[in-house]
Order: sequence, then C-alpha cells, then structure tokens
Amino acid sequence: MSAVRRDSMSSLGRDAPQLAERVRGHWAIEHALHGVLDSALREDDCRLRQGPAPEHFVRLRRIAFNRLKQDTTNRHGLKVQRNRAGWDQVS
Repeated sequence: MSAVRRDSMSSLGRDAPQLAERVRGHWAIEHALHGVLDSALREDDCRLRQGPAPEHFVRLRRIAFNRLKQDTTNRHGLKVQRNRAGWDQVS
C-alpha cells in the first residue's frame, strides 16, 4: 500500500505543529457533526440541488440533530431515536 501525499498552501508558514493542530481540528468537526448527520440522518443521500430547498433541509436536519441530542429519556443511538420519533403517534 502506498502512502498518500497531500500538498496544500497556507499562510501559517513552516510551523508544522500549528498546521497539524488546525487540520486535526477541522477533521474533529467533520467527524463529530457531519459524520453523525450522514449516518443518523442520511444527509449525503439527499438529492436536493436547486433553489432554496437544500439550505432549508440542512437547517431542518441540524434542528432535528440538536433535538435528538437533547433527548435524555433513552440511551439509544441517534438512528434509533430518529426512527422512534417518526413512529410516535403524539398529535
């Protein structure tokens, strides 16, 4: 297996530790939020591409994500919580 090399430009100069910290910070956000949104709410499967709908659905998914995270009544994953919320018969 060959190593992956990535080249990029930055205004940070040659301060490798600072650059590494910034890159890790970016990926921490990616995994903490976007990975969860994709696995629990299937964000990457959404095919909305035109008009204001994509932006509206992003906001709705974030609201749903925050509401699911605030629910402390059960200890199931977000996917299970999402399904249970969809099955709820509350009017």
